[in-house]
Amino acid sequence: MQQKYSMSPRKISSLLIAGLMILITACREKPMEQQQENAKEFPEANYCFRKIRFHPADSSRQDVLRMSLTVIGDSVVGSYNWLPFEKDARRGILRGIRKDSGLQLTYFFMQEGGYDTADLSVILRDGKAVIEGGEPSLGLSAVLEQVSCLE
Repeated sequence: MQQKYSMSPRKISSLLIAGLMILITACREKPMEQQQENAKEFPEANYCFRKIRFHPADSSRQDVLRMSLTVIGDSVVGSYNWLPFEKDARRGILRGIRKDSGLQLTYFFMQEGGYDTADLSVILRDGKAVIEGGEPSLGLSAVLEQVSCLE
């Protein structure tokens, strides 16, 4: 003896709506989790980093690497400058996004009268910005200490 099981159109509609609501909620939760993961490393704020290299023969001569970043939502803007004691400084701007607990940035810079770009990644580790990327000959990779933006 077989039993027939039938549903009214109203029950089918209710089940479809409930299924769609669950699907929509599940799809929205994942990006929120990703945003929260990104925010752990770089929450919305202004950040400043610096590294000073003293010349061994004369400690009054110093080269300075400086980076400032502003994070708003998943967007990032800032600057990255190499200011040597002597000539040929490199100055530029950064634009990019927060991604995978770090930052993916494009660096637009000028050095020795020429313009260039490089892709950089930045992560925070122990209060320091770990910068990687660009052609090795450019020397863009560095570890900079976090400092007050008022300095």
